[in-house]
Amino acid sequence: MKKTLFISLKTSQELILIKNIILHWKKENPNYELHLLTWEKNKSIEMCGDLDITTHYIDKEKIKKIKRSQLIPDFHAVNTLWGNLGSIFNTRWDTVINTSNDNISSILSSVLNFEHYHGVHYSKDKVIKYSNKWAKYLNEVYPYNPIAINKFELLMSLLNLPYQTPTPWEARGKYFDNAKTSLNEIKSINKPKKMISIDISAFTANSFNIDEISWELFNNDRYFPVFIHNIGDVPELEVLEKIQQKINEELYIIETDLEALSAVVANSTIIITGDTVIKQIAHCYQVPTITLRANKNYHDSTGYSYVKDDIIIQYDESSIIFEELLACIDIRLEGKPRSSVKWLFNDIYQIKVDSHGSFRLHINPTDNNLKNLGNYSIRTYHTWTNQEASKIIDNEIYNLFSREEIAHFSSCERSLMNNNSKNLLVTIKTLKEALHNEKKIREFLVHLNNLFIQGDPIFITTSINLLFQSSLEDLNDHSQETLLSNIEMKLFNLREEYQKLSTFLNSLAPKTKQAPRISV
Repeated sequence: MKKTLFISLKTSQELILIKNIILHWKKENPNYELHLLTWEKNKSIEMCGDLDITTHYIDKEKIKKIKRSQLIPDFHAVNTLWGNLGSIFNTRWDTVINTSNDNISSILSSVLNFEHYHGVHYSKDKVIKYSNKWAKYLNEVYPYNPIAINKFELLMSLLNLPYQTPTPWEARGKYFDNAKTSLNEIKSINKPKKMISIDISAFTANSFNIDEISWELFNNDRYFPVFIHNIGDVPELEVLEKIQQKINEELYIIETDLEALSAVVANSTIIITGDTVIKQIAHCYQVPTITLRANKNYHDSTGYSYVKDDIIIQYDESSIIFEELLACIDIRLEGKPRSSVKWLFNDIYQIKVDSHGSFRLHINPTDNNLKNLGNYSIRTYHTWTNQEASKIIDNEIYNLFSREEIAHFSSCERSLMNNNSKNLLVTIKTLKEALHNEKKIREFLVHLNNLFIQGDPIFITTSINLLFQSSLEDLNDHSQETLLSNIEMKLFNLREEYQKLSTFLNSLAPKTKQAPRISV
């Protein structure tokens, strides 16, 4: 029987996320024997019990402890690692799937014996290797992730699996039954109000917000709060004590460890949390979430968020967010906020889902519709085929944006692409000259550097340029002639990418006035 090894050596939420990846992989490859490599600390996450999978663990804390000792720590640490992973190193794997794609997992993968590999790993000569373009987007060794696709859909693409919505987990077992009984009792006492479960860990760094939010929820005629915290976590207990003093009423507090957390989350009405394992578990059970990120300038893609209508609030650490949070609760549970809400300057997104997967849109009153259209277009472009063009236009994009907005975006995008195309043509010309005349190399490098100058990140052209730049870092040629020849090939690939973008823009807005075209 063929054997597949999944590697998950990052966060607990990643390990929970890949259960769906494993499910979809198993569906497409039913005859594979499945194995998973993860950290010892993740033993309490019972996420693979129904998958018929063999799990291997690395005791990171034990290895760290050994390395701190004074007696040949490195040698002993390596021996300990080999003892844990001997069977993995000695197995011939048909497929290895690296879901982490960081330094640790990539180095470890370099010594495995496999026929097929998905993700990022180091070759024997210490060069980074990518299995396909999707591995580049997931890569954290050289982090280039300019596209607005979340990690679940990136992993599906990495494995060439057809896009499917995540499969909800089934709640079961004594933890679920006990939690359901307890929470139903709390709900019945507070009828007709709806229960809002608040993850205290999202507020430990900024507790003044939780004071105001708790006060507002306690005095709200539609909702009441229940607080979730990790057993024995001192900072979280201090925040709870502060809330208790302000509210001067008995709080509903649920202490839970990682093993029991799923039971609490699955039986909650809505979860307010940070970008943590709680959020990922909530996604697995399709429980609505509002995610708080205390960094207004943290503009990644949708990250781990992929559930329709979930909300992300990115706020400045000095801002008060309780009014906006209450409005988001209304939106998530009632469909719309009350008219009296005061929107501030924080970035608030809602996750939307279409035939390509999920994407995020600003939902607070803002002039960010061009940014919304950019995020949507970048995501769609990188998952687009010519056959899907009419579907994109007819069924999706014009339901979200006006023709005027699409025309403006297409014009700006085409103008940026045309400017880059001109630079590209000059760069290719000077490279051809440099291949026969070394004095032209400096001129070529100047033009090549101009291609690296980034435009606004809301445009597809910028994402293409970022990925082109990352592709050059793969080159490790010792001969100058070979290096220049390989760069030339990359430049022609970039030209093909601009041609693809031009076709995409024609399909995106075929009836709108466009900027003048140039040949690429």
